Amino acid sequence: MNKLDLDKIETCLSRPICEAAIPKTVNDPIGVLNRWKYLSQQFPRFLGAILSRNSLPAAQCLVAKNITGECGSGQFDAMHSKLFAELVEPVVCSTRSSFCSTSLEAVIESNLVKLAAMSEGESIGFLIGLEAPAYEILDLLRRCLADVGMESSIVDSSIYMVTHQEVEAEHQQDSLLMAQVAAEIGCEEAEILRGGQHAVEFWNDWWAAQIQAQAS
Repeated sequence: MNKLDLDKIETCLSRPICEAAIPKTVNDPIGVLNRWKYLSQQFPRFLGAILSRNSLPAAQCLVAKNITGECGSGQFDAMHSKLFAELVEPVVCSTRSSFCSTSLEAVIESNLVKLAAMSEGESIGFLIGLEAPAYEILDLLRRCLADVGMESSIVDSSIYMVTHQEVEAEHQQDSLLMAQVAAEIGCEEAEILRGGQHAVEFWNDWWAAQIQAQAS
């Protein structure tokens, strides 16, 4: 079996992915919240695309566990995207800005097309790229919610935040375990790193996309 150096993979990918996933400056916290509200609705689609690229049952189970969590174990009210929407809706709706997702949709669709052509290793690298910045993203969302006046006690006690604080470390570890599982079928380290680079490109495109917020 091809033994992968998971620590090396994590080290090589974590910094560039986190740098791409977190904007250096935030001038529009409402825009960030709107972007994440939209992206959270797309995560099950990304996970489904990654699942379709993996043939080993052990890898499929790890992705399926993530999908099940994102989709609230089949309960609509417990879907992560719905929980986040409920958290941010009061501050997003209280502003006089409009939000257009057209450019974001283009980024999502183009990356789903890329995923459909990826090898198993590349798709796992892409998954690592989605999961690696999880805690940094939670901190970003906290800062944005604080900037628009939401009390930290409300944010930290929300079901969305409590749930993600508990599960993100497990998701990160599962994505790395998938890399080792893939080694059973000869997956090469270079494939996973290549998929991680695709994730860096995704994050760069995501933050560069215009959301066309305008005063109404």
